[in-house]
Amino acid sequence: MANKRNHQIAGGLAGLLKVAFEDKDRTDLTTNEKIMRLFIGAGLGVVGGMMPDILEPADNPHHRQTAHSVAFASLLYAMNFEIKKKYPNAFIISDSLFIGYVSHLSLDSETTMGIPII
Repeated sequence: MANKRNHQIAGGLAGLLKVAFEDKDRTDLTTNEKIMRLFIGAGLGVVGGMMPDILEPADNPHHRQTAHSVAFASLLYAMNFEIKKKYPNAFIISDSLFIGYVSHLSLDSETTMGIPII
């Protein structure tokens, strides 16, 4: 079973890799800007990776219900899509948080308890 540290690492790596792949061919950014964006992506990925357990802590009787569901992740995806339409430059923030969130659900889905669909 994944613990807090596992969720932080997975979320950070997910956010970092998302930004790395996104920026690899960009010529409009300096090396320092690319490095800064990697740190931002990783940091926000860590936050996103912890978010389901912040919303529904393990000691809560409602742990692994709404905030750990595929339906809630789908709602967050739709919100992320709308945010990026309205604020195109905010994609590094919203995408990194979302990919960290999904990393948490991916780890939890591999446990015997799994995650709910709805």
